[in-house]
Amino acid sequence: MTTPHKKIDNIMQYMPLPIPDDLSSAVESIFYLGDYTPAHEKERLVPDGLISLIIELDDQPCYVTELAQQSVKVHCIGSWLSGFHDSAMVFTTPANTKLVAVRFYPAGLYEFIAGDAAPFTNQVVPGCAVFGSKITALREQLLREPSPEKILEVFADWLTHQRSKRQDLAVRQVIEQLLHNPTAETLKQALDAQPYSHKHFVKLFTEHTGTTPKRLQRILRFQQIFQAIQRADKVSWGTISHDCGYYDQAHFIKEFKAFSGINPKEYLALDTDRQNFFPER
Repeated sequence: MTTPHKKIDNIMQYMPLPIPDDLSSAVESIFYLGDYTPAHEKERLVPDGLISLIIELDDQPCYVTELAQQSVKVHCIGSWLSGFHDSAMVFTTPANTKLVAVRFYPAGLYEFIAGDAAPFTNQVVPGCAVFGSKITALREQLLREPSPEKILEVFADWLTHQRSKRQDLAVRQVIEQLLHNPTAETLKQALDAQPYSHKHFVKLFTEHTGTTPKRLQRILRFQQIFQAIQRADKVSWGTISHDCGYYDQAHFIKEFKAFSGINPKEYLALDTDRQNFFPER
C-alpha cells in the first residue's frame, strides 16, 4: 500500500505505513525515515509508554544516554529495542539518517517475543538480543529492497509472522482505558473491574508492559500535557495541570520534571511543536 511522503522539520522523507488490521491491537505505528539531517546533534526523547524497535539502514551508529545514568552510553548499530522507559533519554542524530521503526503499544511487544517485556524496562538493547538472527536476516533483506514502500511492506510482513502469542484480555482492557483517559480514577475503576487479585494482576501487567499500572497511568497522563499545550492558544499551567488531573501545580511541575528532565517553562522556551522529542541544548 502506498503512503504519502512528508517533509517534517529537517526530515526529508517520512513515510508512515497504515497499520494492518492483524497488528492494530499491538502496534501504534510503523514508519520509514530517510535523509534526516537535523540542525542539532542530539535530541531528547521523553517517555510515552510505548516500546520501539529500530532498524538502521545507513550503517551509522547512534548513541543513547539515560538522563538518570549520564555516564552510561549505549552504542546502537544495526537494530535495537528501546523498552518501556520512565525517564528521558538523549540520543545522537547522525546526518542523513535512514531507518525503519515500529512503535508498540503498552503490552504490544509481549505478543512478538518468547518471554515477557520486563527485562527490557529502562533498557536499550541490540535487536539480536531480543529476536536473535531473525532480525539480522531481516535487516539484510531490507537493505536490498528498492524503495521505502517495499521496505515497509517487508517489515510489516515480518512482524505479522513474528507474532507468537496474545495479550491477556484483562491487561489489554486496562491499557485501552488508560490510553483513552489516563486519570487516577480511570485506573481505580479499571483495576476494580478486572478478575484477578491485585498482586497477581500487577505481576501480569508488568510482564506484559514492563511497568506497573500506576506507573503507566502517570506517564500517559504526563503525555496529555503536550497535547494540551498544542491545543491551547495561550498556555496556562494552572489550567493544564487541572485538566490533566494533577492535584495542584506543584504536583504537575514535579511530575513534568521527573519524566522529562526539565521544567515546563524550559520546555516552552524550546519553541518546538514536537510532542515526545525535541532538541537537546
